[in-house]
Amino acid sequence: MEPIDTTEQLPDPGEVKFGANAMRYGVYTGLVLVALSLVLYLTGMSEPGKSGQQWIGIGLTIIIIAGGMVIACRAHRDEELGGVMSFGRGFGVSMLVSIAATLISSVYTFIFLQFIDTSMIQKLKDAQIHEMERRGMNDDQIEAAQKFSEMIFNPGALSLIGFIQILIFTLIVALIVSAIMQKKSL
Repeated sequence: MEPIDTTEQLPDPGEVKFGANAMRYGVYTGLVLVALSLVLYLTGMSEPGKSGQQWIGIGLTIIIIAGGMVIACRAHRDEELGGVMSFGRGFGVSMLVSIAATLISSVYTFIFLQFIDTSMIQKLKDAQIHEMERRGMNDDQIEAAQKFSEMIFNPGALSLIGFIQILIFTLIVALIVSAIMQKKSL
């Protein structure tokens, strides 16, 4: 019995666009991140100065984004590419999911800091001062650090910094997800 040639049945990856698929799952992932942020806020787990609890939020954020990447890659690979996907294609899908989700999350962060809980920035400043005092910094050092940090303690800058930080973390996650989700042949 001769082996079946499946190459003719597979779509050409160059002709199959992944943007719409990745954006859809990126939006879903971003909305889940907004819901997570609200839950963390309402339960007090996002309070500045509670670093142990904040690490839980960061970990959950990375897990949620990784899950969105996996779901998007699986859907693209299995439903649009006939079960075969290269590492590069998986990386592209994963990063687009990450960018969309992170952008939605950053817009929410801006809205939250600007309109919902305007006291959060002062809480962040107070937590920073407390941490510097705990480290034994003198008043002059604390004042100098505060002057420098005034540039970043505003809703726009904090949202942008969060966007960049999450993208850096998810770049590594995207590499891992792409390596796992790639499938060279059926």
